[in-house]
Parts: sequence; C-alpha cells; structure tokens
Amino acid sequence: MARPAQTSVGGVNERNAFEAYGDQFAGRFIVGQLLKFNKGDWLCGEDDEEIEEGTEYTCNMNQLMIGWIKWVDNKPAEQLMGPLASGFRPARREELGDSDEEQWEVDDQGKARDPWQYSNYLLLKTPGDQAEEEQLFTFATSSKGGLGMMGDLCKVYGKEMRTRPDEWPIVAVGVRKYKHSNPEFGWIKVPTMKVVGWEEKSLFEYTPSDPADAGDEGEEAGEEAEAQAEEAPVRAARPNQRAATPAQRAAAPAKKNGGTARRR
Repeated sequence: MARPAQTSVGGVNERNAFEAYGDQFAGRFIVGQLLKFNKGDWLCGEDDEEIEEGTEYTCNMNQLMIGWIKWVDNKPAEQLMGPLASGFRPARREELGDSDEEQWEVDDQGKARDPWQYSNYLLLKTPGDQAEEEQLFTFATSSKGGLGMMGDLCKVYGKEMRTRPDEWPIVAVGVRKYKHSNPEFGWIKVPTMKVVGWEEKSLFEYTPSDPADAGDEGEEAGEEAEAQAEEAPVRAARPNQRAATPAQRAAAPAKKNGGTARRR
C-alpha cells in the first residue's frame, strides 16, 4: 500500500498520528464481498461470480460512503470518504491537488487518467439474512452510470424515508443501455437498482468492525472505474460536513433477529 511521504519532525508536510492511523486502512471500506458492475455485467467476489439481473439486495443507506479515492499504480493510495447520512461533505476536486495532467498515469488507451476518482460505496445484504459480516456485500462505483444510479436510489429513499423511518429499501439489480454520443463507443451498458420492497432496519443493524480486520478487496474496486474510463468523473453533491484536503491536512498541527421484508 502506498504511503504519503513524511518529512522531519515539525515539517509542514508531516502527518499527525490520526492521519497516519487512517492511512493504514486506505481501501478498507469494502465489507464482505465486493459487488461491482464491469463491462455490462454484475460481478461479485474475488472470482467475479456473475450475478443475474433481478437479484435482490437490502441497502443499508446509513452505510453509503461518498468521497474521493486517489489511485496510484491501480491501487488505492488515499481515501477521503465519509458517510452521507452523517452529513459528510467531500472536498472539491480542485482542492485535492495533483492537477498537472502531465504527471498523471495513462489508461489502456494512452489517455491521461485523473488519479482522484469520485466514488460511492454502499453496504448490502440478501433480504431476510442476518447482517453477519461474512454475508454482506459492498457495491463500489466511480463511473458516471454507477454514480447516476446511486443518485436515483437516493432520490427514491429520500422521499420514502419520511414515511418508512424504520425500513431499508430492497433493490433488484439490472442493466440498461444508451447510445454514446461518440460512435466509437456504440451502446453503453449502465447498472440499475430498482426499489422493489422494504425490510425492517432491525434485520440490518450493522456496526463496522475494526478496520484492521476488514478484507483486502478494496483494490478490486478500481477495475469497475477502469472498465468505463471514457465516462467522466461526476462532481459530488455537497452536504454539511467538509473533508480535509491533502494540503489542509499537511499544514495542520501536530447484530439482531426479528423484522420482516415487505414488497411495494
């Protein structure tokens, strides 16, 4: 795992103990198995098991993580992410640095690729199952289509949560396609999550464990972004709380049973 450079004690680029501790867990927002959408297919786990369209998952919206991931050599080197439900406010892209495109890595097509990718992670489980960590899934995306899908899901949940304060949405995964404005790309497939029911939150009361015990699948989340590299990153919505930028940080001083699932 890449580590930011450190200077001597008292230097302006020195990272304090909290930042150093956080750096140990870059890439560890993935809980359970990684679920991703890659080249038109829903895939799960280390072996990229194909997931059928219509497969259902319960979404823990309190565990929706938003923010930026910096990729170096196709691995997550730094993350500035937090939970949307807590009012986390991602930094603007221009506040992150690394703006010299001449220094960027290139993709498989030889095009410069922004090292900072705006991303979403959403915690899922199979409806009816208990929220045991080994039975959970994390959907990760940084593509235009994936982020758009997450926005649509948030709109539906945001309206319904007023009358369903004790329930999480159940979604069925799917695929839709559109014709790209550039004829070279042809038809583009993007993921969908359709809300098909609701499940009591008592079946999905999950508290993240010590990040040191989390899985190492975080690096796999970059594959989905690479597969749709032609889709430009989307700027974040900006709730109340702001994430510290790398420059700001550098300058700073030293589980339960019960409940039911219901269909719409």
